[in-house]
Amino acid sequence: MSDIQKLVLRDRDFYRRAIGITLPIAAQQLITTGVNMMDTIMVTSVGELQLSGVSLANQFIVLFSITCMGIGMGASVLISRYYGMKDEADLKRSVVIMIRFALGVALAFSIVTALAPKWIMRIYTNE
Repeated sequence: MSDIQKLVLRDRDFYRRAIGITLPIAAQQLITTGVNMMDTIMVTSVGELQLSGVSLANQFIVLFSITCMGIGMGASVLISRYYGMKDEADLKRSVVIMIRFALGVALAFSIVTALAPKWIMRIYTNE
């Protein structure tokens, strides 16, 4: 085992920090999954056709979520690099670019959703 591996395995502060970061992310995903599950349960009581429609609409939301995760993960590589180099100017620039890009994607998805919902649904089904 290398010295770095030994240091990381013994560093309790590292694990506290890691848990401090991962618990909120896990809680967010748990809440998101729970809300989606409750939506499905509520719509199931209305009927199969409605459940199918909600399921198809959720595909577009999943596409949006995956796009935002990709933006965040891509930016995290740069942010980690600049943080490690202690380059605050580029770190801040990377965060601002990520936020602007994510807001642009969110705006584009919102506009498409508001103006062309039938077109979105036709992507996933012809019925």
